[in-house]
Amino acid sequence: MTMTSWQHIRTFSGDVSRTLEQLRRDIFSAHAFYLNDEPVTGRVPDESSVATCVRRPATITDALEWNGVEGTHSVLDITEGVAATPTARAVSPLAPEDADRCFGNARPTLFEVLMTDFDASDVCEPGTGRYFVIAEPGEPALVVFVGCTGS
Repeated sequence: MTMTSWQHIRTFSGDVSRTLEQLRRDIFSAHAFYLNDEPVTGRVPDESSVATCVRRPATITDALEWNGVEGTHSVLDITEGVAATPTARAVSPLAPEDADRCFGNARPTLFEVLMTDFDASDVCEPGTGRYFVIAEPGEPALVVFVGCTGS
């Protein structure tokens, strides 16, 4: 499997770290991530993949351990939270010049984000993510998380 690009738009709680952690919990609860057929940890799987899949990981940490270096190909792989600069397994602010290059605006609107054929690999090194806030007059602020994870 190769890297996977992902994007999520969330209502901004006023704290990027808190919004990111809530997003990770929501993605885990929705089972919206890649899960290997068999665990790659020291656990011994049952005879069939079906039986193994019935015992889904109970926590985000379990899912990360289950997949090993393959990762979950999702925001769950962002285990280091928010960083000031691009850092492995973290999200960092999207530079205005990158936003301008990708969306045609250093401070893109929600419409511009939704209408752009965008791939996070255009702005993210493998195993990292970026974020930016959309603040439009009269609308709730949003935070956009993008990333490129998995292996």
